[in-house]
Amino acid sequence: MSATVQATAQRTQKAKEEVFEPWVMNIAARVKYLVKKNTGVKVLPADHLFGAFVSAAVPGITIESYIMASYKAAIYCKLQNPVQCWEAALILLERLPENVVTEFTVHRLLRTAYLIGMKICSDRIISNKVVSLYGGISMKEMNSLERHFLAAVDFRVNITSAQYKNLWVYVI
Repeated sequence: MSATVQATAQRTQKAKEEVFEPWVMNIAARVKYLVKKNTGVKVLPADHLFGAFVSAAVPGITIESYIMASYKAAIYCKLQNPVQCWEAALILLERLPENVVTEFTVHRLLRTAYLIGMKICSDRIISNKVVSLYGGISMKEMNSLERHFLAAVDFRVNITSAQYKNLWVYVI
C-alpha cells in the first residue's frame, strides 16, 4: 500500500473516531435535517441568487468536522463566544428560503452564516480574509457569499434572547 493511500486511510479512520462535543452534534443534527429536507432538490443554476453557494461536488468533510474545524480556528484567533456564534449561524440558516440548504450548498452556507454570526455575537471578529483562508476560498468570493446571504435574509440578522432560548427546544 502506498504511503499516500495509507495516510488517507489513517485520516479517514481518525475522522470516524473523532468525538464531538454535544453542542457540535446538536448543531450538526439541525443542519443535517435542513439538508435532508432538500434531498433530491435540483441543483441551483449559477445565475440563481444561491448559485454562488453551489459546490461542483459534495465536499468530503462531515458537517461535524467542518463545524469543529471552524470552532478550533475561532479559538486560535481568540474569538469571543464561538459556540454562541454557531448558534447564531444556525438561526440565520433557518431563515433561508426552502430548498436552499442542500448537500451541494451546505458547507459554503455554513461558512457564511458563521462569519455573519461572529459579527453579530462577538466584539472581536475574525476578518473575512482569515475566514476565507480557513474555508479554502478567495476573500473576493467570501465577500460575495456574505452579500448574497444577507440579501437572502433581507438583512434581518438581529437575534433576540427568546430566539436563543428557543433554539434547543426543537432538538432533533
